[in-house]
Amino acid sequence: RSDGSELYTDYDREHQAISGIQAWQVVDPSQGSPYLLPHIQATQPDVALIHLGTNDLLSGRPLDVTAGHIGTIIDMLRSVIPRGTLVAAEIITCQRFNSCLPEPIQQYNALLV
Repeated sequence: RSDGSELYTDYDREHQAISGIQAWQVVDPSQGSPYLLPHIQATQPDVALIHLGTNDLLSGRPLDVTAGHIGTIIDMLRSVIPRGTLVAAEIITCQRFNSCLPEPIQQYNALLV
């Protein structure tokens, strides 16, 4: 809102979102997000939504390697919040630079199952 006030105040606004990150950067803290696990340890979330893979796909990273990184991230989260709910979102179809074609997206999403 233009006056700086919050439009909605009836929900838990504590969350962590990182735009532009790739799955491998989460797995290798020296290359990406060294604060992710300490942040998870400090906040102990009830729910973690993992929506990664689009940027990896756009950069040409192999689908199976990226899916493996998601598995590693899930293992990392499970070690810190063993009773937490983890949700891995599928990649949705996009039209960025005509490089996000439905076939690779469907192949990647199938690897997440």
